[in-house]
Amino acid sequence: MAPFGPGTPPGPGPHPVILWIDGGAWFLGDRTDDAVLCAGLAARGVAVASIDYRLGEAGAFPASVHDVRAAVRWPATGKIASRGASAASR
Repeated sequence: MAPFGPGTPPGPGPHPVILWIDGGAWFLGDRTDDAVLCAGLAARGVAVASIDYRLGEAGAFPASVHDVRAAVRWPATGKIASRGASAASR
């Protein structure tokens, strides 16, 4: 997991951070699927850390949940919000 390029706001920080979790029902998609939305948030001064997690058979429960938990712990300091998209909205 790393900050997603278009999700990096201009100017000096610190910036608020959103942890973006791709909606794919744990079976499809990746951290680049919502690049336009992440870039829009960055333009408003919010850093976006869009994550990947194990999918399908490789991500059999609870592997994907563990990946998301690890991502939540990643920014060890400060506050973080999470947001994502639903597979139903695709």
